Amino acid sequence: MKKICRGHLISRKNHQSNSAIPCGRPPKYSKKQLSEALKLRDRYSFQEIANITGICKSTLLNASKKMQI
Repeated sequence: MKKICRGHLISRKNHQSNSAIPCGRPPKYSKKQLSEALKLRDRYSFQEIANITGICKSTLLNASKKMQI
């Protein structure tokens, strides 16, 4: 078992809740920023929105898929 996995297991036992453990990478853009960028979708393509906002195209695509669900 890797050191990181052991650390997570110990931390989970100590905190008794999974929400106290920061896992994964923190989001770079807030939900508000992504929703504002996706509002431009009716006038612009994803590539044009990426150029305007500075948010990469793949991030916009992933956000649009998540918000449709």
